Amino acid sequence: MKTKTFRQQILSMTAGEIIMAMVKGLEKPQTLIDMGTYGATRVRDQKIVCYGCAATNTVCQISGVKFTPKNIDYTGDRARAIKSSYDFLTNFERAIDELRKGNIEQYNFLAIRGKFQQIHNSTNIKLPRLNDNYNRWQLNKYKQLAEIQSFPLC
Repeated sequence: MKTKTFRQQILSMTAGEIIMAMVKGLEKPQTLIDMGTYGATRVRDQKIVCYGCAATNTVCQISGVKFTPKNIDYTGDRARAIKSSYDFLTNFERAIDELRKGNIEQYNFLAIRGKFQQIHNSTNIKLPRLNDNYNRWQLNKYKQLAEIQSFPLC
């Protein structure tokens, strides 16, 4: 059985599954959270430590790849680690970054460009901006958004 590429995985996902991958990636992050790093390494306690954002941890959640100091710092390195094109990964990471800011319109613009599922917000859920200190209440708003993706647009 042939393994799906990262792009194929994303294209086969529903909008709700993409949102939940972001939530799960933040509930159990593979990297330390720093929403400004977008995948980077830093020296902490005399060790090299991987840092990431919502996008980095979403990519880990979907791909099943845990980034290391050797493959996290640059988008090209992350793309090779998950077997994705640079352009597709860049577009997807930007889309998830817009989503964690609560900016569905910009996420959808990038989703159209990447040909993955757009998000609708038919119940007008007010999404909080997720920063480094996000909490369960904020993540629950995103879970609510994921749940309504299965309903048809009116």
